[in-house]
Amino acid sequence: MVKKRLAPKLPISFSPVNEADWADGEIYQAELSDETVKITERTLFMSCHLRNVNFKLFPEAALEFTDCLFEKCDLSNLKFSGTGFYRCIFKDCKLLGTDFTNCHLQDIQFASNLMHYANFSSSRLK
Repeated sequence: MVKKRLAPKLPISFSPVNEADWADGEIYQAELSDETVKITERTLFMSCHLRNVNFKLFPEAALEFTDCLFEKCDLSNLKFSGTGFYRCIFKDCKLLGTDFTNCHLQDIQFASNLMHYANFSSSRLK
């Protein structure tokens, strides 16, 4: 029997994001568009819509994405090593050389992405 893949649970409307939201390292029900996001420490994204977002990750950044939609994001050559992705969709994203080594990937969907040289070594796929 094939297990049904779970889709992200996204809210009907999203909250605006401001500087105070980044301070505690937890972003809930937010929509980020056309931004470059710099992450230097542990950060949790939950029920977020990330459209045309670029990330700048520092080595000490520990990330977790739950119920997120990545749309038209450029995640090329980023190292998400050890990151958790749960019920996420990557749609029309650029994932050239993206490093998903040792990631936990559960109920992930990839649709129309450019994924040449993406590395999923030692990742846990469910």
